[in-house]
Amino acid sequence: MFESLTDKLSQALRNLRGVGRLTEENMAEALAEVRTALLDADVNVAVARDFVERVRTQCAGQDVLKGVTPGQQIVKIINDELARLLGGGEAALGAARPLKILLVGLHGSGKTTSTAKLGRLLKKRGYRPLLVACDVQRPAAIDQLEILAQREELVYDTPHTSITAFPGMKERTIFLHGFSKAFAMTGFRIGYACGPAELIEAMMKVHQYSMLCAPILAQEAAIEALARGEDSVKAMRDNYHRRRDLVVRRLNAAGLACHSPNGAFYAFPSVAATGLNERDFAYGLLEAEKVAVVPGTAFGESGRGFVRASFAASYEHLTEACDRIERYVQGLRR
Repeated sequence: MFESLTDKLSQALRNLRGVGRLTEENMAEALAEVRTALLDADVNVAVARDFVERVRTQCAGQDVLKGVTPGQQIVKIINDELARLLGGGEAALGAARPLKILLVGLHGSGKTTSTAKLGRLLKKRGYRPLLVACDVQRPAAIDQLEILAQREELVYDTPHTSITAFPGMKERTIFLHGFSKAFAMTGFRIGYACGPAELIEAMMKVHQYSMLCAPILAQEAAIEALARGEDSVKAMRDNYHRRRDLVVRRLNAAGLACHSPNGAFYAFPSVAATGLNERDFAYGLLEAEKVAVVPGTAFGESGRGFVRASFAASYEHLTEACDRIERYVQGLRR
């Protein structure tokens, strides 16, 4: 809206150069441009008409202030009226929680980016904003909102809480971590352990006499990952987040109830609604659509009725896989 209004004002103000007094005549063209800009920005017709009349009333017959041009003076008048139109200052947010703010407007008017900017502002003021896409007919807009939310660190999930954060647990915990998942270094076969000194010393006595040390190449790669790999990890996490949301959304839409995981890159949908057990579903999907999932019972009895689906693939391949899964499930219902 404001970019369009600026362009149209610039055009209109060219006609006011050198004029020593603002009159109805030299204001007509300028206000016509302002009205058109407001209507182009989806402003209500009555509001635009009232705005133009208020500016006209203030400008007509008004002497130009010393040291300013008629163009500069009308810009100030229009600026003051725009501020009044938008609320005349900063509006206080209501005390009710949760507070709901709905952004509406024409396609392409900037609703999605404005939503993210508003979320960032609210976060700085101590709120915990949640961005919700209401236009479910435009998947691209949903994806854009997710990307902007991630960029502004307006996360959808509950932050991870380490067990060591609880009283009495730090001295009773051994933390085992590898680089395969965290840094996508599956071939380097390297990791580390953290824990109380006396436990680590006992582990070392067993470790140093039962296996060789990690290769120098793997050690150097691990050091590089720890020192300069944070940005890459964040990029991977953002990509996995986007893929997870796609897969979970599509599985649920296909009728396979699926919980949204808070970590890793696996979804665990239920196949109970299809009438097949997890093994028959996995084999049938592989044969019919060439999509591989793992029967849930491969991970224990609690996995009965579920399959595991990995989303460690490109967004395009996952979209294709979801299309095939949906087609397979629809075929079972015929």
